[in-house]
Amino acid sequence: MKNEEIPFDCLRKVLLDLGFTEAVVPGPYLLFEHSASGTLLPYRAYHPGEMVSWADRTMTRRLLDERGLLAEKELEALFDQGLVSNR
Repeated sequence: MKNEEIPFDCLRKVLLDLGFTEAVVPGPYLLFEHSASGTLLPYRAYHPGEMVSWADRTMTRRLLDERGLLAEKELEALFDQGLVSNR
């Protein structure tokens, strides 16, 4: 991703807008599930303004693209245009 710093609340908004549901699981972790595609995205329990790690950004970008939910370039464009950024 070009935008190296993505706040978790922005990523969360993208996932919820795509139809994912969010659940807290023991650990504490967060799990986002997209039932129609069978996609599961696990994250550690980020604070809303905390920056998402490189590994989580990469995993998210790859899985959204592979499952046909959002192309890598589309996800990149959302952040580059500031449509979900809180900065």
